[in-house]
Amino acid sequence: MDEEVLPLVQSYVQSESLEMCRLAFRGLVTLLKRPKMKRKMQSLLPDSMEWLQHACREVCVGSLMLLRNILSYLEQKGSNPIVLQLAKKLLPRFDDEDSRVRELSILLFKDLLEIVVGKNKRNLKQHAQRSLVPLFLHASQEALVSAAQFLKWEELKQLARRAETWKIGEYVLLRDRSRAEQHLCLSLPYLENPDASLREAAVRFIALQPLENDAEPLVRCLVSQTIMNLRVPRRASRFHLGALCPWLQRAWVRWHPPARR
Repeated sequence: MDEEVLPLVQSYVQSESLEMCRLAFRGLVTLLKRPKMKRKMQSLLPDSMEWLQHACREVCVGSLMLLRNILSYLEQKGSNPIVLQLAKKLLPRFDDEDSRVRELSILLFKDLLEIVVGKNKRNLKQHAQRSLVPLFLHASQEALVSAAQFLKWEELKQLARRAETWKIGEYVLLRDRSRAEQHLCLSLPYLENPDASLREAAVRFIALQPLENDAEPLVRCLVSQTIMNLRVPRRASRFHLGALCPWLQRAWVRWHPPARR
């Protein structure tokens, strides 16, 4: 009987009625809890990841909740190839305009980091490193601890547990200088985020304020230009992230020259 109900419930997921959509996802989660349906529900994984891209926030929220539930029932879940595909889709959702989507995406990503094993673990490393800046700027302490543990960065894990915010930012930048440019460029879009706390966190991460009197003219110029543009109303601003990133890269190289081997 349940197997006959599943396609019917599934058909209402993308209903134009938000209430019907919510009820459909609740129904799927309820069905998932029934022992005979657990294996059948795994077939929903591809559809669930597709729903994650839906324009309707309710569908995104529902798919994230469903994915967390399905993941908990997966056999050999840590080695399932779907894990890597899901991690790749979750990263852009960390900055979704809907707070529910953001929070659930981060929680699901944290779950993935804690269960993944084998070849998936090696392949997920790049995504874990890319997650550090968004998790730091969003102050997602628990997820940051999980990312540090996954990467085996013990010092970062301890800093995250103690919530030593700006030591965390410094560690992320200096731990792997080959990725410093990438980390800094990932923080640039947050300078235009509508959330003032995220803009502030990004400015501090880039370490602009302490460098206003830096001995390097290029750094001082970069700092002055960026701070000036941050103070200009958004409509009048000529601040271009694409132009700033190369400046930031050159400033970083001069500010932190590579260590001699």
